[in-house]
Amino acid sequence: MNHSTAWSSNDVGGLCWVSDPAQAYIEARVESVSGGVVTAKAADGRTFAVDLQLPLQPPSRKQKEPPRRILQRVPLTTNNGVENMDNLQTLHEAAILDNIQHRFRMDLIYTNTGPILIAMNPFKWLPIYGDDVISRYHGRPYGALPPHCFQEAEDAFASLQKTRRNQAIVICGESGAGKTETTKLMLHYLAVVSKRTSTRDAKLKGGCSGGTTIAERMVASNPLLEAFGNAKTLRNDNSSRFGKFTRFDFQMNSSIIDGGHIENLLLEKVRVVEQGSGERNYHVFYQLCAAAKAGKLPGAAGAALAGAAGDAAAHAYTRGCVTVDDMDDLEEFGATVAALDALGVHGAELEAIFRAAAAVYVVGDVAFVADGQDGSKVSPATQGALDTASKLLGVDAAALATALTHRVRETPEGSVTSPNDPAEATTLRHALAKSVFSKLFDWLVQRANAAFDVSAGRETQFIGVLDIFGFEDMATNGFEQVFINTTNEQLQKVFNDLVFEAEAEEYTREQIEWDKTAFPDNTPCIEMLTKRPTGILRLVDSECTRGHAASDGAKLVAKVNKAHAKSPFFEVCGPASVWRRKDGSRTEDSDFLVHHFAGPIVYTVASFVDKNRDALFGHVHDALHASSDALVSSCFPPREDAGASKKMTVANKYLSQLASLTGTLRESSTRFVRCIKTNSEKLPQKLDKPAVLGQLVCSGVMAALEVRRAGFPTRVLYREFVREFRAFTPRGAAVADPKALCAAMMQHPHVRERVPTASYRLGVSKLFMQSEVLYTLQSIRNAMLYPFVRRLQRWWIKLQGSILQRKLKRCGADLEAARAEASIKGVAAVAAVRDVLADAETARAAAAAAPSSTTTRTTTRA
Repeated sequence: MNHSTAWSSNDVGGLCWVSDPAQAYIEARVESVSGGVVTAKAADGRTFAVDLQLPLQPPSRKQKEPPRRILQRVPLTTNNGVENMDNLQTLHEAAILDNIQHRFRMDLIYTNTGPILIAMNPFKWLPIYGDDVISRYHGRPYGALPPHCFQEAEDAFASLQKTRRNQAIVICGESGAGKTETTKLMLHYLAVVSKRTSTRDAKLKGGCSGGTTIAERMVASNPLLEAFGNAKTLRNDNSSRFGKFTRFDFQMNSSIIDGGHIENLLLEKVRVVEQGSGERNYHVFYQLCAAAKAGKLPGAAGAALAGAAGDAAAHAYTRGCVTVDDMDDLEEFGATVAALDALGVHGAELEAIFRAAAAVYVVGDVAFVADGQDGSKVSPATQGALDTASKLLGVDAAALATALTHRVRETPEGSVTSPNDPAEATTLRHALAKSVFSKLFDWLVQRANAAFDVSAGRETQFIGVLDIFGFEDMATNGFEQVFINTTNEQLQKVFNDLVFEAEAEEYTREQIEWDKTAFPDNTPCIEMLTKRPTGILRLVDSECTRGHAASDGAKLVAKVNKAHAKSPFFEVCGPASVWRRKDGSRTEDSDFLVHHFAGPIVYTVASFVDKNRDALFGHVHDALHASSDALVSSCFPPREDAGASKKMTVANKYLSQLASLTGTLRESSTRFVRCIKTNSEKLPQKLDKPAVLGQLVCSGVMAALEVRRAGFPTRVLYREFVREFRAFTPRGAAVADPKALCAAMMQHPHVRERVPTASYRLGVSKLFMQSEVLYTLQSIRNAMLYPFVRRLQRWWIKLQGSILQRKLKRCGADLEAARAEASIKGVAAVAAVRDVLADAETARAAAAAAPSSTTTRTTTRA
């Protein structure tokens, strides 16, 4: 798909693409073909000698850059490119990238390929999401309008009403690709069309429908989880640091959204206590500071962050980057409060949430100094921070200080208490902050679900939208990246199964011969990561049960190497290996490499066991459980027994959630949206072609295109085809078998002239067609039916005209009869009126003459 070896002297002068590290592919023209080497001259004047066999050989250590590859080039016939890339004349990386680039330049950011919608992030707002656009897509069949995220949402909504099967939309992409915005747009669309449809149905039934719906409240609550779960990273100013599956529950056989549910996955807790250079902590901490400065933060949290404490740069957990371009933290705080209001959170409950968040913020300022040889104590300079944090958490300051500066271990003989040195106390403080914030986030999600889940146990069907982080390859990949990338491997497996294997199964079942293009299968990689008992995450789990004897770092990696050294998806690292970290430095014995679907990633093992345990020491948990604050106390319920606590590790909890999620996706009708980040500078109208190509390859788009193009993506049942295209039925045909009748219809002279036999196949129960055939058949049918339609229209117009003429004649006769009756009955009345008018005129004349005669008599006497 990304390299062609079929070149000969006949191709001299032809157009081609040549791979280039800086531009992905550049346009060129073939100059010569000789001895397995193609010489091509690029448009910029450069000349390349491409060895046709070199790209097919394994990579060599001596190669400083990948060998150049060459592909055929067919110019696009339109400036806007192709909406559905199944229809590209040549299907390879260069053609796909060129098509996407053409469309992106015209602000056409959406492109289809089979069941996948490719969404390019334009880094600017486009006027294609208003209510008028929603109205345009609502009720229209799939494919009738240009590709759009609204089209995917409409297809899910229409399919739910038609098939009554649960629907799911998976939105994936790397940080900054636009996943969060795409998710919000699709949820907004579903909320609007559901309300419109239910309102229309209510009016038809004589009822009424109004007010704010559940769906609208769910959409309005988005800023809450963004405040507590999103942060500025180097790649994205509003990066989601957790996965979210938002579900709209519909009443059975209805378009009314009857409730909802949000499931969160894998919050990045380490960000609470540590951020990379140029990155921020979670937005909520900066919002609290801005609100406190403006005097808008209520309760104890406002008092704690008043004055100098309202400066984010003054706190240990937010001392790095404190601002984000084009983001007003005070305005965002207002949006967060409005989102809480949409959940029905007010007053004391609202203040409790801000108190807990502020406590996490302030506890980071508590520092420790040595106390004796091995112990530690709270630094006198930060005693105030400890007092404030304790007050906000609702615990005694002395008890909290003791909990942080001491460690209590449970042994069969009883509890053993030992002092913590300053470094250990600081680590425990970090653990406290991460635990409180994580549990607060879980509590917020549960609180939201309590407000949205109003179906009261009724049977429902749903449309779910999954917003999940993409593959991550950081400067140093640690514990969190293992889980993030394992999640993406699992989602990629779902994608493969639903797209690729479904194609193969369909063709096999229908006995269709097709080009069985090989597609990647990442099942061995997933098993290497998750399968019992030697999966990498399972090995970390097993170490958690060994207590103080647990292996970590290089010792843990040695066990992983022993278990998976022979796997093609695994590489042993070390100073003597050929593998390098992302910054080019040599790997260490504490590193290992996994060949993910997205490419090779080096992981550095450090504190994997402690992070996997993810549990505060029991005495710290007990201190928080004893809090006088109801919210804090509920977040830390009574401890479970030691055995259950050991089993509930991060890996166990995460794999359980992931299995449930993937099971839901497999049971639903699932669509995929692949969001693409166009450039790392976040500039509009700029497309970094190598980066975009890498994302397309890693997301599986290329493989999906190749498989669908090799086959027949359009399938129609024979009965439906016969009913839809009965105009092609041969005269006098009396064929009972729908398949035989369909075969005869495809031999209609007009069809045979425009549709070659190679472009369709007859299966057992369906007609399989290439993507452009259905449109051609519809055009032929319309052309055949047009004369008959015009004749029918003329007959209908003539019939309606004659009916209207008769009605007009009847109305004219009735009007004439009414006029005659009025004439007969009104003669006497008219005469009477005339007599009255005459009498009135006579009386008026007499009255006018009377004063004149009186004046004459007076003059005579004088």
